[in-house]
Amino acid sequence: MRNPQTSHQQERRKISKSLAALLISCLPAAASVAEVPDPFRLTVETFSGEDGSNPSWVALPDEAWTSNGEVVSVWWPPGEQPLASWDGEGRFRLRVDVAADLVGVPLGCAVEQRGAFELRIDDVWIDGAGDLPGSTGNFRPRNQDLPAVFSFRRAGVQDIEVSYANPRIAAFHRNGHAGGFQLNLAPADFALGITNEVDAANRRYQGLFTGVFLAVAILHLLLFVFWPETRENLWFALLCGSVAVLEGCIFNYSLTQTPSFLLWVEPAMNTAGIVLCLASLRFVYGVFRPDLFALGWPRRLKVALVPIAVLTILAAVWPARFTTGVFILLLLTSLELLRVIAIAIREKREGSLLVGGGIAAMALGFGVGVLTLLGILPPSYLRSTILPFVSVVILVLTMSVYLSRRVARTSAALRRKLLEVEALSEQKLEHERNARREAVERERLEAEVRHKQLELEEARALQLAMLPRSLPEVADLEVAAHMDTATEVGGDYYDFDLAEDGSLTVAVGDATGHGMKAGTLVTATKSLFKALGEGALVETLDRSSAALKAMNLRQLNMALLLARWRRGHLRVAAAGMPPVYLFRADEGMVDDLLLPGLPLGTPLRGRYQEAQLRLEPGDTVLFMSDGFPERIGPEDEPLGYQRVQQAFADAAEQPARGIVQALLQTSEEWARGRPLDDDMTFVVLKAR
Repeated sequence: MRNPQTSHQQERRKISKSLAALLISCLPAAASVAEVPDPFRLTVETFSGEDGSNPSWVALPDEAWTSNGEVVSVWWPPGEQPLASWDGEGRFRLRVDVAADLVGVPLGCAVEQRGAFELRIDDVWIDGAGDLPGSTGNFRPRNQDLPAVFSFRRAGVQDIEVSYANPRIAAFHRNGHAGGFQLNLAPADFALGITNEVDAANRRYQGLFTGVFLAVAILHLLLFVFWPETRENLWFALLCGSVAVLEGCIFNYSLTQTPSFLLWVEPAMNTAGIVLCLASLRFVYGVFRPDLFALGWPRRLKVALVPIAVLTILAAVWPARFTTGVFILLLLTSLELLRVIAIAIREKREGSLLVGGGIAAMALGFGVGVLTLLGILPPSYLRSTILPFVSVVILVLTMSVYLSRRVARTSAALRRKLLEVEALSEQKLEHERNARREAVERERLEAEVRHKQLELEEARALQLAMLPRSLPEVADLEVAAHMDTATEVGGDYYDFDLAEDGSLTVAVGDATGHGMKAGTLVTATKSLFKALGEGALVETLDRSSAALKAMNLRQLNMALLLARWRRGHLRVAAAGMPPVYLFRADEGMVDDLLLPGLPLGTPLRGRYQEAQLRLEPGDTVLFMSDGFPERIGPEDEPLGYQRVQQAFADAAEQPARGIVQALLQTSEEWARGRPLDDDMTFVVLKAR
């Protein structure tokens, strides 16, 4: 497995791998560097929190391996090639620096890979899977089932060596998979426990959904066999059968990582998805528009089958390129199903509300799932995986009720009257029960609100306590800072670290959103800054991003800017922050500096950049969060970066504190009494 996480996160990544492959292929490939990277530091704290109570997986860096003196990335997603001359087999080495406290500690090693490998540490065999061509002469790929357990025998710098073979990288790329390997380490107990937990959860889901869909498919196929006039049973059986195939393929991603399975599962899922589209449309047309097929398939539907057949072939041969086409077909099918159901309900056709409700649930479930996989909706395991299959369960239930009604139509009509009387009585009783429940719930909510308010007040006090109590005093630098939060607990953050050599490190951050979750992310970021802040800026961003990603904060990300002042020189590195504005006193002009980079903790991999500036006396630098340029005025128009740059230029010759006050005045004049929509933070550095 690659960067193991919780079971839901693993499943979500595996379900949406086709889209992820397209996104990753758009990123630039990591370039080789001339110098061998520094050894990757491993300590006991690497795998847990400060109190040692939160064990987690640690992914060894992809881009710090060497092969024949060349620094390479070893994961090789679609669009990224391996070594310059790849003949299907290679030896790769990663240097690690093992702390003394890690010697003898049992660790679990999980290797996600697509071929065959052999893992050694200091020439000691640790793990392997499949047959390497050099040893057997016959390439047979296989992935190991459980993490291997080992322990480091000594401290200090040592080599992790991997012999890896995969001559079928092109085939994996066509199917939307990476072709390389990834090593992940974790405490042994945690590694074995989380693996078993994920497998157990997926087996439960697979057993539930597969059993339901296969049973219903067989039932309706038998109904068609013994009652051929009801052709809708045949199409419903195909519908449930294709869903069972999709479910089996999707949930087996976590139950098996056999490379041969990964090569045929994408074509199987794409084919099943197209069959699902055709069977769903034919079933709904047959139930609510049987006149369309009185004389066979209509001409326009026959014409539509031609591009669908072409898409079926292309999606089976080249899934990485054409899986998105299957997603779009599913989305269009969902819209067409909703259209037909809406017409049937408007015309009050028999069973339109019952079967139509189930079809609408399936259409909405798969529609939301496809929108999530396409990246239009935020990533969610529930929306992309569970919701579509649950929606089909709803359809199965409504279809069963519909068929039962058709068989027992007469008795159902008589029973309906009795049910109406019972329903009225039940409604009255339910109304009384609801009134009592609402009174109890209202009291509970009031108590909960009071409790939440107390928690927010405590959290705000804690966050304010984390801010620097005083601004650092630097002989050749004037410093000013200010922060306003939009809620009780904000998501902005600034901090300083004055080293013994006189260098000043500045941090300015902006967490996703605001409130308690953002405050939690700010707390984690401050801890990382205090622990890593004196290191190299880009390295600090990389390690902080990896640490936040390992904390499993789901969709929470942290934009962060780091700057280090030392004797007139300023180094700046940023991860998803607004541009830095620099006022040159001798020119009287403001320049902007935008350093690209993804926020910390995002699932996508990125590279951070660092810029170095020389500041002369009077030169001034403005760091800020996006709350200032995005401050909304009464006309719902943001302040904008151009106005921010002009406001800074107008005030740049004032002292640092005066600049902050001028920017605050600009913000208030623009908003004209409208409250903050987002947190707002300034840090001003002025060279003396």
